[in-house]
Amino acid sequence: MPVSIELWLAFAAAAAALIAIPGPTTLMVLGHTVSSGMRIGLISLTGAGLLTASLHRAS
Repeated sequence: MPVSIELWLAFAAAAAALIAIPGPTTLMVLGHTVSSGMRIGLISLTGAGLLTASLHRAS
């Protein structure tokens, strides 16, 4: 079943908007980096990555 170009473009625009919006973890790490410096930002990034990995492993 072919998809109309209008529907495809609407889907592509919606997907691009969702991809472009940063999630809460990204905003947290960015906020820590801007307010406290690169070292604290890297520590926040490491902690967020470890939490994400442990949640994926548990499921």
